[in-house]
Amino acid sequence: MKERIMLSVLLITLSAVFLQAQQVIKINNDSRDLPSKFQSAFDHIDKSENFWIGYSISTNNDHQFLVGSYFINNGDNIISLRDVIMDTQKYKDFGSHRIKGKRSKIYGRTFRINDISVKDNDTDKETAVLFMYDKNPNGINDFEEVVVCNLSLYVDLYNCPVLWLGEQNNKTSVDFVINLYKQSKDDFFKKELIPAVGIHTDQQVTTSFLKNIINSKADNDLRKNSVFWLGFQNNTNAFTEIKNLIYNDPSSEIRKNAVMSLSFMKLQDALDELISIAKHNRESELRKQAVYGLGNKAVKKA
Repeated sequence: MKERIMLSVLLITLSAVFLQAQQVIKINNDSRDLPSKFQSAFDHIDKSENFWIGYSISTNNDHQFLVGSYFINNGDNIISLRDVIMDTQKYKDFGSHRIKGKRSKIYGRTFRINDISVKDNDTDKETAVLFMYDKNPNGINDFEEVVVCNLSLYVDLYNCPVLWLGEQNNKTSVDFVINLYKQSKDDFFKKELIPAVGIHTDQQVTTSFLKNIINSKADNDLRKNSVFWLGFQNNTNAFTEIKNLIYNDPSSEIRKNAVMSLSFMKLQDALDELISIAKHNRESELRKQAVYGLGNKAVKKA
């Protein structure tokens, strides 16, 4: 990957907010069409250095999970993506100290732990979709990395400028990301896009998209990723597909991933199926995965 450095000068006509170590450009575009907003931001940025284009969506209240990473730093509160985007006083006060000292970093999905948890207000469930571009990209499809992160968590932006499009409609967002997936010819970048589709848990189109990948001749990593995110759709269509994979897919990895995915669902049928697998399945690895999933269920029956 090309070297990522801070862009020193942005010769554009958009309004900019200069932060201490992170430049965020708020894109003011009245269009409701996300592809047009994205293209507008892409066209106006100086592409001689690396940059991000990002936006947020509000996630479904029924799904209590966080996506991203965060630092534990001697009891200090985390500097969240929202702090950076909104240039909060907390972010200003933290200053350059955020890159000093020892920190432990937790990556990936985090379920309700003591230090961070999903709160009841909608802003804490706002999730960003960020596209990283190396210098001189050929177009909006020529991204280098895709990051999905709750605004309440931290994300490493490599000190590159961020063109921020604000909150977007879920339907427009999922259609946009799926279209990028369909246009991509590289499995690496397809894998990057699957979580960006999977976070759209209130869209039936997401379930269909993930099922199509699973039932295709796609690379096994793409199928495993899709199985993982299918569990967060939490609908009967997704449950039926996952159950079918557990008992019929020829890949042991896919079967195990399907059991893990089942444990993410809140459906009563999913809980009953997990219990049945833990007690009766002939594959020891699937029984172990089911027991692990039940151990993370805070319900009496589990």
